[in-house]
Amino acid sequence: MATNRSSKRLATTLRRGNIKAMIRQNVSENESRFATTFSRLFKDQSGARHLVRSQ
Repeated sequence: MATNRSSKRLATTLRRGNIKAMIRQNVSENESRFATTFSRLFKDQSGARHLVRSQ
């Protein structure tokens, strides 16, 4: 039985104003893939801060 070991590591983080993109590299025995998560920080009308993330 073959084991499918994979590791996730942060490849890079990019920022542009209040937008952030985190790129992770998923490495396994057979291939390497990349996944990106976007997030945005904003304040609402009352001044409370919120963080919104894509999945």
